[in-house]
This record gives sequence, C-alpha cells and structure tokens, in this order.
Amino acid sequence: WLGAPEHAALVAQRLAEALPPILHSLEDRELREFVARSLAEQLRQTELAPLLGRFLALLTHSGEYDALFDRGLDAAQAMLARNADRLYAMVAERSRWWVPKTIDRRIAEQIIAGVAEILGELRQPGSPERQRFRAAVETLAQNLVEAPDWRRRVAEITERLLEQSEVQAWLAVVWDELRRIVLDDLAAPSSRTRAALAAGLLSLGRALAADRQMQQRLDAGIEHVALAVVPWRGQIGQLIAEVVRGWDAGTVAARLELAMGSDLQYIRMNGTLVGACVGCLLFLIARLAF
Repeated sequence: WLGAPEHAALVAQRLAEALPPILHSLEDRELREFVARSLAEQLRQTELAPLLGRFLALLTHSGEYDALFDRGLDAAQAMLARNADRLYAMVAERSRWWVPKTIDRRIAEQIIAGVAEILGELRQPGSPERQRFRAAVETLAQNLVEAPDWRRRVAEITERLLEQSEVQAWLAVVWDELRRIVLDDLAAPSSRTRAALAAGLLSLGRALAADRQMQQRLDAGIEHVALAVVPWRGQIGQLIAEVVRGWDAGTVAARLELAMGSDLQYIRMNGTLVGACVGCLLFLIARLAF
C-alpha cells in the first residue's frame, strides 16, 4: 500500500500536518535546556573519534571528496581575495618604520600570490600537493579509528568544549533553529520535509514489498506487540464498559448515529417501509376476511 505514490503522499501529508503543533509545543525554555543537556550527555557518552574517522574514510573513497575539496578551495580563494586589503594592513603594521610602504605592499602581494599558487596546485587533480593532502586526510581517518591516543585527545577536546556555557547555549540555539527551519518548510507550498517524508515512505513500501524476510520480521514485531497487549484485554473491556455505562440515552443515540451514519438511516427507512407494508397487508386481510 505504501508502495503506491498517492498513498505515500497521503501519509506524508498527514504526518506533516501533525508536526507543527508538536513543534510549537516545544518552545518552553526549560525544555530547550533539557534538550541541550541531553545532547551534551549523548555527546559525552558517544565515542566521536571512530565516527569521525569512518566518515572521513567513507568521504575520501567516494566521488564526493574531490567535489567538496574543490568547493573548499573556492571558498579559500574567495576569502583570500576578500581579505587582500586586510593582509596589506597587517604587513604594514608589523613592518619597520623605516621600510617604505611600497616594499610592504610588495611583500603582501608576494604572500597573497604564494597562497594563490598553493591553492592552484591543490586544484590540479594529479598534482603531488593534492595527493599528499588526500593521504594526510586518509591517515587522519585511520588514526581516529585505530589510535588510542587520537581517540583520547578527541574525547578530551569534546569534554572541554561541552563544559563551556557558550557551547550549552549553542546547542539550545541549534535546537531552536532546527525547529524554526522545519516549521518554515512545512508552511511552504512545496515543502521539502513533506517531499522527503513521501519519498521515504514510498521507498520503505517498495523495499518491504520486495523483501520477504523484512516482511516476516515486521509481522513478528506486530505480533509481539499484540501479544504484549493481550494480557490487558480484560481491563480494556472493563474500562469501555464503565465508560458506556455512564452514558445517558441521548449520548448513546448520538454515539450510534456517529458510528453508523448512513447505515443507521438506511435501517430506519427500511424499518419504516417494511412496517408500512406489513400494516397495509394486515389491514387488507382484515377488510377482506370480515
């Protein structure tokens, strides 16, 4: 059922409609502080070094590494161009008073040209500099996974950062920002969150339809939940009976009307017509017999 696009879109729409009230209810300051503390505690208990190492290893072995590396070089080159005047001023501030300004500017230009040359060499796919940088990233990834010293250093850095009040405040701000982004997206006509939910549900439905083993595991999980609820069936029935017993006649009639709807109207009309026919038949028999 979920494998049909219209069904997945319908469920995604219902989920998207339920999210804003839930997210709006999470604006309390104490709740934000609790979330920040919880995130900090999870970060303390999680060994981040192996996770970072595996992420870097996966990145360096994927086709996305070169694209991300080139984007980083673009950002570095743009930052260098934006801060050229600042570099000139820094060289002039650190220079001797007797050095001419033209010399200071020439030195700054040479520094900028040297950095730009390094960035250009890193941009070339087969350059030794680019290969060395990639090897350094791969070594770092391996050390983060295997070297105890690196793992301990990452844990110490994480602990020092989490002890800072600014980091705690930042975690709370991250929570608020994520909530705002999701709410703004859900309010948009072409919501990415809604589209992602629909795509995920559609993928889940098609994956389940093609995976018999996963179907069996899901069925077993549902059966386990049902069996866990079964011992409470007596109490559930008793609760329903107590609730219904407290209803008056008007409430019972209204509930039946709501539950049965058009079927109840059909029963009423059917009973009226059958009763009228039977009454007419009895009247005719009585008139003919007597």
